[in-house]
Amino acid sequence: MTENSYILSLESSADTLGICLSNNSENIAVVNYYKKNLHDKFLAEITHRILNDLEINIKEISAVAVASGPGSFTGLRIATSFAKGLCFGNDIKFIAVPNLSAFAYNALDYARSLNKNFIYSTVVSHKNIIYFQKFNSLDFSSFEIKMTTLEEFSKLDFTKSFLVGNAINKLSQNDNMTEFYNHKAEIISKYANKLFSEGIFENIDDFEPLYVQDFVPKTSTKTLNF
Repeated sequence: MTENSYILSLESSADTLGICLSNNSENIAVVNYYKKNLHDKFLAEITHRILNDLEINIKEISAVAVASGPGSFTGLRIATSFAKGLCFGNDIKFIAVPNLSAFAYNALDYARSLNKNFIYSTVVSHKNIIYFQKFNSLDFSSFEIKMTTLEEFSKLDFTKSFLVGNAINKLSQNDNMTEFYNHKAEIISKYANKLFSEGIFENIDDFEPLYVQDFVPKTSTKTLNF
C-alpha cells in the first residue's frame, strides 16, 4: 500500500480564501471562498474542520504549501504565519508556491494541446498595475517577472501564446477559458505536489512572501488548537 502523503495547500494571495487537502497528488477536500477579507476569519476554522471531518491528525500532514506571491500583504501574511505555526514542532515540510508559476503549470497541458508556444501568467497588483511572467510551453522554462500596466501589457504580441491569471479577464481581447483566471486552492495544490515530489522545500525561519499590495493592518483574537 502506498504511504499517505498529505499536503495542505493554502491560497490567500488575492480575494480568494482557498484550502485544499491532497493525498498522493489527489485532492480529497477543497474549499474556496470568493469574497474579500475572509482569510483571518476562516482559514484556521476551515482547516480544522477539514482535518476533523477526514479524521486526519495534523501530525499526519507531510507538507503545508502556501501561495507565496505576488499578492496582497495581508492575505499572504496570514496564511504564511498560519502555515509556519502548523509546521513548527510537527516535522512538517513547508512549500512556497509562486503564484505565477502555479497559474502557468495549471494550464500547461491545455496550452500544449492548443499548440501554444508560450504561457503568459498574470497577477493583479493594485489599480491598473499587474505582474506577469512568460513561460515556455515546451520545457516550462521561464522568463523574469515583470511589472507593467494593463494597457502596456495588452500591447504585447500574444501570437501562439496562452494567457492565464486574474488579470486576463480585464483584457477585452481575451478568448481563453475562465477556469484559468481565478485564484483557487487546487492550482496551488497542483504545483505544490510537483515541488513536493522534487523535494523543494523552504526554511520556515527564513521565508518571506512576495508582497505587492499596500498593507492594511488587521487583528484577530481567534485561536485554534489541533
